[in-house]
Amino acid sequence: MIAINRTLIILLIIVISLCHAFSQNTEEKKPKNYLIKGYIKDLPSLSFDADFKNFQLDNLVHNRINAKWYPTKTLTGALEIRNRFYYDHKLSDFPGYDQFLEADDGIVKLTKNIFSDGNVLLNASIDRLWVDWSKRDWQIRVGRQRINWGTNLVYNPNDLFNTYSFIDFDYEERPGSDAIRVQYYTGFASQVELVAKMDNYQNTVIAGYYKFNKWNYDFQLLGGKYYDKAAFGFGWAGDIKGAGFRGEITNFYNEDNCNTVVAGISSDYTFKNGLYIHHEFLFNSNGAQKELSFGSGSLGGFFTSSITADKLSPSMFNFYLGSGYSITPLIRLSLGGLYMPINNGVLFGMPSASISIKENWDLMLLSQIFKFEGSDMIPGFGQLFFTRIKWSFAN
Repeated sequence: MIAINRTLIILLIIVISLCHAFSQNTEEKKPKNYLIKGYIKDLPSLSFDADFKNFQLDNLVHNRINAKWYPTKTLTGALEIRNRFYYDHKLSDFPGYDQFLEADDGIVKLTKNIFSDGNVLLNASIDRLWVDWSKRDWQIRVGRQRINWGTNLVYNPNDLFNTYSFIDFDYEERPGSDAIRVQYYTGFASQVELVAKMDNYQNTVIAGYYKFNKWNYDFQLLGGKYYDKAAFGFGWAGDIKGAGFRGEITNFYNEDNCNTVVAGISSDYTFKNGLYIHHEFLFNSNGAQKELSFGSGSLGGFFTSSITADKLSPSMFNFYLGSGYSITPLIRLSLGGLYMPINNGVLFGMPSASISIKENWDLMLLSQIFKFEGSDMIPGFGQLFFTRIKWSFAN
């Protein structure tokens, strides 16, 4: 483990040095067989409890470096590093929060807290590290990579490998999996895939996927082993008179004859004036219909820990509504809301404004508002306000 941590630090130093060297505006001829890009974001946040009292001010500096290498026409390599510098009261107020940030589900631990002292922590994580070979209709990728079989924009029952919560707005790239992925393209809009993933507990997900186009719709079928369950799914993506129409359904079945059906359906539409509206509905057969406790795997866990494909929500019924509108070419307003009809109603809202300041510079104002009974029992739940400034670079 010491050797792995040293390797992680050395890789971090090398890539930061390369990033600095190749992001400079010089007249030197740049090589053609690699690409380095990324960004630096500063994310100060102000949090209140449910009654807008007892505020806390925290800050996160988030840096990402994406490097790709093209040694031949058929080979590509990728290394992507996520560095986060926290000043956060939760580090000292809640024991174990630093271990939560250092968690890594991969076969090899590639996430490390470089240092931690009181409210300050520096975390580095390699969330992409893969080699890709492609020739004609074949493509094989090995390593830590992003695999997304979902069609919906918020809830993805078909995504057996990289489930995520849309609440985590500051992680645009989404998590990756340690996997082997084999793809064969049978036509212009059709393909067959076989993927095998293993986590650090030696648990596996092995599944096959077939995608094809019919009647101007993309359809997909999938099936395989999802940890200790069998999984079979179906999805589609198309439109009805200009409105996007998507859906996914997956059935999870274990040896105890316990079935879980998770299904999501969505639609979205952009009006002539540029107003965008998007809504989704999720059904989880094992979810609660009325009441839910605030214990392990409960509503609190939905907002604070990772979700899985068979447990996308603790509620049986889930409703999402989002919209977006650009008031100028440089300013866009967005609003997303989630509702669960349990515990007398669970509400989550996320309004935001994105502003393009100048080339490579962006500003975002965002708020997260939680409203549900018992939220005062869970530290950190209430009202959150963020300001994010982002600078992007590329060689």
